Amino acid sequence: MSPMAAAQKQNQQLLFAYKARMAQQNQGRKQHDLALTLQRKMVENIAIAKAREISLSKKMNERQKRLEKEATRRFSLPTKLSKEQENRKQIFKKTLDYEMDVKWLQNIRQKVSQDPKNPEVIKYLIQSIFRCVDHPLTALLNKYQQKVLRNLLRLTQSRSFEVSQIKVPLNVHKNTSSLQLEGDSAKPTGELTKQTPSLEDTSSNDDSRVQENRTACDRNEQETGKQSNEPFSEDKQVEDSITESTSMKDMEDETLEDVIISSKEQLLTALEVSNEMQENLIQEQKMLNKVKLKTVNLAQFTETSKDEESDDMCSSSFDESSLLKSYSSSEVIDESVYILKLTDDAYQRHLHNISKDILLYNEKIMKMFIICYEGLDSAEGRDQIYACIEEMFFKPIWPHLLLLFRIVHRDEEYKAAQVMTDYQNVMPQDVDVAPNLCLEQSSTSGQFPYQSAVEELRSVKDLTAPLMKMECLVRVIRQVCQCIADYQHPSHTGVKSNTEDHAPTVGADDLLPILHYVLIRSELPELVSECAAIEELIHEGYLLGEGGYCLTSFQTALGYLTSLSSEKVFHTLPGN
Repeated sequence: MSPMAAAQKQNQQLLFAYKARMAQQNQGRKQHDLALTLQRKMVENIAIAKAREISLSKKMNERQKRLEKEATRRFSLPTKLSKEQENRKQIFKKTLDYEMDVKWLQNIRQKVSQDPKNPEVIKYLIQSIFRCVDHPLTALLNKYQQKVLRNLLRLTQSRSFEVSQIKVPLNVHKNTSSLQLEGDSAKPTGELTKQTPSLEDTSSNDDSRVQENRTACDRNEQETGKQSNEPFSEDKQVEDSITESTSMKDMEDETLEDVIISSKEQLLTALEVSNEMQENLIQEQKMLNKVKLKTVNLAQFTETSKDEESDDMCSSSFDESSLLKSYSSSEVIDESVYILKLTDDAYQRHLHNISKDILLYNEKIMKMFIICYEGLDSAEGRDQIYACIEEMFFKPIWPHLLLLFRIVHRDEEYKAAQVMTDYQNVMPQDVDVAPNLCLEQSSTSGQFPYQSAVEELRSVKDLTAPLMKMECLVRVIRQVCQCIADYQHPSHTGVKSNTEDHAPTVGADDLLPILHYVLIRSELPELVSECAAIEELIHEGYLLGEGGYCLTSFQTALGYLTSLSSEKVFHTLPGN
């Protein structure tokens, strides 16, 4: 509250007290003195408030001058500041202004200045800042988060069902891949007409049946003519035969009428079916037009620069016109396949643009931390800033972001789920693991080989940051080596130091079959999308070390599994 507002509030309280006392006073002289006292106090309060306001304004001006001086020192450039640099300067001033009123943040800043390479102090500083909801850096993080989350929700809120059925064990009757849609759309529409008889076929069948009936009647008449020349003793037999032939003729006439009636019923049924098919085709055409309209509107969801948008529009219009020509020249390909292809291409572009935006936003936040805290401008400081920012940034948006990756890579996930379903109980020797690395199943504890590595790999789905997921993949491969060491040196099991001394060196040729086994046992087909997200969203500097090697190994193993058919994955499997 400003000094003037406080003075006005105090004067209101004096006025209420004055009115209460005036109601109790009866003499006019005392009332007059009381009014003068009230006026004097109110004038004094206003004067004191004005003096305080002037003093506070001077202090604020001096404070702003100090902040401007510090900001000018940090952004001392010979040229004029760009719009981006001006925004950074304003955020820097707001950060300094905010921390002047928070004593404990000033103490943490001093600790960072004294020990700028201590990772614990740096981590504590960043986490403390993000706990302050009204801190300028926290507000910047939330602003970028909301931008990304808004775009992700628009893209994924109506398509989660496409990947919900891709799991192990896989239900083969619920194929959600686009390949099945293409196969269904390519089926000929004339299958139903082949099953229903045509008018010409029905009439020809009726004529043939009538001719057969006439032939049978003539044959019966000839037989009765021959029998009439025999002796009188056979008259009774002749009469019986004539009666019998007459009854047969009546039965044949009734059969002919039934055939004609059934033919008419079949014709009416065929007409009804054709009408229903025509109505269904009209409804499907309307739905396809709606899907096409939604596909075109997808381009409005992502916020990109004007140049990128114009390039995307030009490229998409060129692709659309070329695809229209190719599809119009071919009568076999259905329009649904074309719309599906356009939708997949649009989602891939949106995924690429959102990934670029995320990397750009993280880079901006990290630069602001380095600008606000000069002591963090080191290798250790940058690593800690990146790890903390990534953990906070991805936590609310990761489920939706992973869903978008799964939608784009749903075909590869389906293939992986199919392989994992067909070979759930596979053993290392069944996937061409080297004989000396084929661990045996424990008969006492019931653990299968490399179970600790499989359990470590399953924990990757509970993490929400690409860097943390990459570290999990590194731990999986280390756990594989640990299992081999425990198997080859059982006397050192449980002794960490001795186990590390005896840890074997596993080459890439031996490691890949083990990873095939671990991936199948994990029963996580979404690892295809997880690895793609790690590669797309992590900083390129982390891909050059141990984490990059482990990620490449897992991607190679997953690519091998998804490239094989479910019938010919591993030829040595028992019972297959």
